[in-house]
Parts: sequence; structure tokens; C-alpha cells
Amino acid sequence: MKKFFLVLFFLISIISCSQSDSGGVLKSSPISINPLVNFNSFYNELESSEQDCLLSEFSAKDKMTIYVSDNSIPSQKLSGCLGENTNYRILQGLFLVRNIELNSQERECLTENSLNEKFDYLGETFGAPLFTYSLGSLFCLNQLSREKYKLNLENFIDNEPIVKVLPNDINSLECIAIKTSNQTSMDALNSIYLNSGIFPVQIISLLPNLIDCTTLPKELLDSGIDEKSSICLSEKLALNFSSLGDNFLLEIPKIILDIESCDIDSEKLLTFFGIDLPSSNEDLEISEIIENDSITDERFICLSSELELSDVLEFLYTGVLSDNALEVANSCGISKDEIENLDLSEIIG
Repeated sequence: MKKFFLVLFFLISIISCSQSDSGGVLKSSPISINPLVNFNSFYNELESSEQDCLLSEFSAKDKMTIYVSDNSIPSQKLSGCLGENTNYRILQGLFLVRNIELNSQERECLTENSLNEKFDYLGETFGAPLFTYSLGSLFCLNQLSREKYKLNLENFIDNEPIVKVLPNDINSLECIAIKTSNQTSMDALNSIYLNSGIFPVQIISLLPNLIDCTTLPKELLDSGIDEKSSICLSEKLALNFSSLGDNFLLEIPKIILDIESCDIDSEKLLTFFGIDLPSSNEDLEISEIIENDSITDERFICLSSELELSDVLEFLYTGVLSDNALEVANSCGISKDEIENLDLSEIIG
């Protein structure tokens, strides 16, 4: 019987070796090769099934290599082919190029996170910073590794005020993630990364957690941002402006009303983020153009004093008069035709 088990063990060993030779056994060494620099070497590190998947979009390997050379990735033609183990190896490699060699505990944590945080390295996430697709992997690092890993957010986010608000260390990011969730924090960071020049609704939505986990710039604190007001504004933005796009300026008047309703100085807050606006109704004055106009009379002085800042801003950004502006005009004795022919931008001094 003992000989039988020895023979069985020998046969299993042979089968295992043959699987290893045929590429059936998963590789475990880190992949630190940039596919744009040397795609052939990167390709050779992949499992055979992943290589076949990539080749399925091309008639030959050399055509795939030329495609990668001539067309920068991410690419839909190369997406969806890399498995969890390869993602794990790539994450190891991304840390390795930063001179961070993971210990056994960090590697075990990274393995678990590569199963939970799916990302498409050659597809939609290629070239994006690590925190936009695998934030949990950063949290696998021990304190020594965290000190070696510099976030350098300014390299990824082209907006100085936003970079000043975001924490630049992993401990603070982890604190925020614990208070929300990894996915919520990742979604917010991804939105900020992709739309860094757009109104920072995601950052303002995270303000309550930022206050708890990091130090905000003095300019923001001076605008009235504190624990209570930040929660108020975060809740309003989450309710009304959860998916602001490129046309966020159309929503500025409503955003101003939300900011002011939370006892925050809208001018200071928006100016900090590079959006310069008049600060109050006192900034709205009759211009010389209107004063010299034949239709100028007490009715238009009434209009200039009664209009809300948001009404003028809405007209500036949309070219459309708000219902409130029409009501104010009517109460001041101005007909609908007269107000519709008036350029409200001319009453800003």
C-alpha cells in the first residue's frame, strides 16, 4: 500500500510539472513592466489564456504589438483579458517601482483586495493613479511602506485648490474610507481625477469626513465650513447635485442658495475653488448703459434692488430668466416684454 501511495504521489508530481510547463500553474512574480514601453515582455508574463484573449482581437501577435505601439492604451480591444492573479502581480509591480517590497502580510492583504476591487489594467483604468481603482491596496501597506509611498496628487489632479483640500497621506485617506466606504471614496477620487477642472461637488460632499480626518485650508474654514455646516451642505449636494457634468455652471445659482442656506459664505467658498462671483445683492448696481437708456425709471431701480443674486447668475449662465425674476419684474411694474428684452448682465456693476 505504501508503494501505491508513492507511485500516486510520483504521478501527481509529473502531472503538476507538465501543467507548469504548459502554463497551467499561476505565476506569482510581480509585473513591473510598462506595456507601452515593452509590450512583448509584458505579454510574455501573462497566463496563456490571457495571451489568447488579447490575441483574439488581432490576426497576429505582431499586429497587436504595432497596434499598442501606435495607439496608446487604455483600449477596448485590449480590455477584460487580465485575471485576478495578474492584477495582483501588477499591483505588486506598481509598488515595487516605488521601492516598496511587500512583506508576507501585505501580499496576503493585496491578494484579498485584488479579488474585491476589480480593475481593467489595459482597458479603462490603464494610466490612472492607483487610488482611482484599488484604494484598498494602499491600505494594505504597513506604516513603513506608507511613508515610502507618496501620493503626489498634484501629478494627477490639475486643480491646485482641490489638491490643497485632499489629504496627501494614506492614513487620512483610510480614515475617510472607514467613515464612508472604500467604494464611495474611490468613486469620489475617480470623479475628482477625471473632472479636476469641474466644480468640486465630490470634495464638498466629503467635507464632513475631511474635517474629521485631515486639516482643511484656513480659507475654507473662514468661509464658515465646520462640522455642522459641512454636513448640511453635503446632504444638500448629495440630494440635488449627485451627478454634475460639464454643464455644472447651469446649476450654480441653485448651488449658491444651498451654500447660503447652510450658513456658509458662498463667495468665499466658491472663490476658493476658482469661481469668482459677486458676493451679495449690494454688488448689483444699475450700470451706465441702463441709466442712459430711455426706459430707465424707478421700476428698474426697484428691479435692481429686489433681484436675487441667483436670478442674475442663472441668466448669465443660461440666458433664461428665472420665474422669480419675472415675478419681481411684475411687482416692480415692468411688463414681461420689457424684462425679456433686458440684458440682466448689464445691471452688474
